[in-house]
Amino acid sequence: MIYFARIVRPHYIEQPCKSALNRVSGMPFRWSLNPYRGCVHGRHYCYARTTHVYLGLNAGEDFTARIMVKTNMAEVLRRELWRSIEPGTPSPAQRLAVMRRLADAGVPCGVYMAPVLPGLTDGDDAIAGIAAAACEHGATTFWAGPLRLAPLVNEHSFGFVGDAFPVLLPRYERAYPGADAPRDYCQGLERRIAEIRHHYGFGDREPRSDDTVVAPRRHEAMGQLMLPL
Repeated sequence: MIYFARIVRPHYIEQPCKSALNRVSGMPFRWSLNPYRGCVHGRHYCYARTTHVYLGLNAGEDFTARIMVKTNMAEVLRRELWRSIEPGTPSPAQRLAVMRRLADAGVPCGVYMAPVLPGLTDGDDAIAGIAAAACEHGATTFWAGPLRLAPLVNEHSFGFVGDAFPVLLPRYERAYPGADAPRDYCQGLERRIAEIRHHYGFGDREPRSDDTVVAPRRHEAMGQLMLPL
């Protein structure tokens, strides 16, 4: 027996999301990525129909007629990637904001993107995005360097990669029998970084210690270095 259902014209509703990744159980993968809620395919057995109920909608016609588009998904995904890799560090946006203040105060600033992580942050778009942000926030120099895994550190790092990015683990194990990345990879990365640096108007001179013209002073109460802005 064949059933025919009325096809409803979908209404797309833009809605920001708080999280981009969904933890999955009972599947051969741990995480899923859904850029929207609802689906025009209209499968009557779709497990995702229940998610519309959480939004105050129904699991029937609303599921196919009211599609929630996650407009900020790329930004949220980048933030979640950063949190998984560097859970205790300030966000890139915070670091750029501090550099902007320093640059506005007359302090020459630069960005050193390191380490560049194979398969995660070594794409041209990722590097160019950092270079563009550095330029926009007042950096006068931009450099980047490949990941280096010293003994014992590599064991810990392999454990993290195997847990968070298991598909990349064989690549890391092949690339890092020692501390340094393969020479061909490093040379190729260096060429790409040079091209990106040139594109955004950064010179080829490496940062020098005497580039910093404002000396930090120690804040006695906090015990941390403070800059006299």
